[in-house]
Amino acid sequence: MEFVVLALTILYLVPWMVAEGLEHPRRYWILALVVATGWTVVGWIAALAWALAPRLRRAPVRPALHVVGRPPPAAPLSPWRRARPWLLRGAIALVFTGGAVWLATLPPERMAATGTAQLLQQEAVVRAGPGERWQPVGTLAAPCTVRLLESEGAWLRFWRMGECPGSMRQGSGWVRDASLVRLDGAGRE
Repeated sequence: MEFVVLALTILYLVPWMVAEGLEHPRRYWILALVVATGWTVVGWIAALAWALAPRLRRAPVRPALHVVGRPPPAAPLSPWRRARPWLLRGAIALVFTGGAVWLATLPPERMAATGTAQLLQQEAVVRAGPGERWQPVGTLAAPCTVRLLESEGAWLRFWRMGECPGSMRQGSGWVRDASLVRLDGAGRE
């Protein structure tokens, strides 16, 4: 779902990225048009057409004679070669925007469950993700104190603090909420 939101955001801002890459003199007006009317297909197409519309340019002034000892002036870069840095910056900005959108859509039960906890039973099965469908990656043996990172339903993600004899080498994993008792005094949700 997050990938779809990110892809649609990138697609939504394509006219502005093209205008920015081509150094269109009205690129910020094109951005305003995309934001205001881009959700309509007609507004998006109009912004893209405006971004790609040919502009009147003055021909670059070149000296008529070549000065001896100096190399001839380099040919100007094509518009797409000039556009690369701006397209990269736009893509990076969209990745950060997509990350912010993804964080904003996380359900509350997936948010951080901070604190410390200790193992209640002698041994608990550690899984790669929250739920029985994830494969076991090891075991956690008592006595062991862990830092809680997040929770999802009846599962807690932990980070092993210090050495836990008889436990897996990996420092992180998911266990059932009933396997741990919280040491910070917080009750179970």
